[in-house]
Amino acid sequence: MKKVKAVFLLLMPYFKKAGLPMVYTGSLLLIIGYILSWTNANVFLGICALLVITGSIVHVLCLKHKSKY
Repeated sequence: MKKVKAVFLLLMPYFKKAGLPMVYTGSLLLIIGYILSWTNANVFLGICALLVITGSIVHVLCLKHKSKY
C-alpha cells in the first residue's frame, strides 16, 4: 500500500496538468476516427469519451482547487 501511495504522490503534479491535454487528445482522436470511419467501434468511442469526460472533470477540479473562493 505504501508503494501505491508513493506512486500516487509522485504523479500528482503531472495529473493536475493533464486535464486539458486529455480533452484535446480525446477530441483529436474523435476527429481522426471520423475521418477513418471508425464510428462503429464502441471501444474506440468509449475511450475517446472517457478521455474527454475525465479530462473535463480533472480540469474543473484543478480550477476549483486553485480558486480562493
